[in-house]
Amino acid sequence: MFNYQLWKDSFKSTKLFWFLILPFIFLINFLILIFNKHIDDSISTIKLLLFSNIAGLSIVAMSIFFVVVPNILMTKPIDRNYLTYTLSTKLSRLQIVLNKISYFIFSITSYVFINFLIVLIFIITKKPNQINLTDWSLQCLGYWLFLLSVGSICFMFSSIFNKSSLTLLFSSILIVLSYTLYITSTIISKTDAENFKVVKNLKYLTLFSLFDYTKIESKHVSKFIYDFIVLSSISIVCFSISSIVFVKKDLPL
Repeated sequence: MFNYQLWKDSFKSTKLFWFLILPFIFLINFLILIFNKHIDDSISTIKLLLFSNIAGLSIVAMSIFFVVVPNILMTKPIDRNYLTYTLSTKLSRLQIVLNKISYFIFSITSYVFINFLIVLIFIITKKPNQINLTDWSLQCLGYWLFLLSVGSICFMFSSIFNKSSLTLLFSSILIVLSYTLYITSTIISKTDAENFKVVKNLKYLTLFSLFDYTKIESKHVSKFIYDFIVLSSISIVCFSISSIVFVKKDLPL
């Protein structure tokens, strides 16, 4: 199934992620760990930047990734007739879309794994017995599932639409609306306003409500396991729909 040329082309078209977004987040985390004397505080800061849906710099960076990259991988080649040559080869549509999905998942996995690894190394070298490695691993796993579920929905949009404008529009609406609803409901939930009960519950309509790193602890698996299952299911369903739609739809080539 693996096709080197497709992966090579995908890498070239997403160089911004590999040479800007990934190194930028890595550098910030690295500097925090290096210059903060207390590793506990360093890791807490990194978790806030990496995982927090409100203050997370990483969430903003990955939101840009989810809006742009699926469009580059799937819709743009169709919109600009770049896919004609690829389809003229012996590769089937299923092989093409599976390679694109695999590359997309690989990109997300690399992003999470690199950030996981840098913190893991510092934990092992600085305070191996005082910081729970299992909790950190589970939090990164939950973060990966969260990113994968959001990404799978955006990828599904890129497979459904033949126009980049539509893919970008729907992906942007998904992320902006979810983010806005979550933040609004979270802020209101911290008040005692009884008139906003409906607004407080709006956060449960977004994927952001399925990932709360503060609840992910190895001692309390029941608090997050169902969220993990839902996030995994969303990814499987959306990537499956992407494959089916791309294989069966008429392409304007």
